[in-house]
Amino acid sequence: CVVKCVQDEQCKACLDALQEIDTRDQVESYRAITSFESDLLRDFSYCILEKNNIFECDAEIPEKLDVKPLATFRAKPLTYESASEILIGH
Repeated sequence: CVVKCVQDEQCKACLDALQEIDTRDQVESYRAITSFESDLLRDFSYCILEKNNIFECDAEIPEKLDVKPLATFRAKPLTYESASEILIGH
């Protein structure tokens, strides 16, 4: 999967662009990836990240999340009005 990507001009250009970006900069990485999006890049990403797990990720995905809704915001009870302000961004 690596050889195919490196031999393809567009896929290789994406890898080169990603190489220049700080790995912590998710926004710039996303921009680079979407600029060079292709089936080959998708297959490459799946191959290195999922099939071969190059980053050795071993976090387990929980089967069921237990997320409680917010009851307070800024040390005050959450009301419809304060929830609307959070949603709108005020």
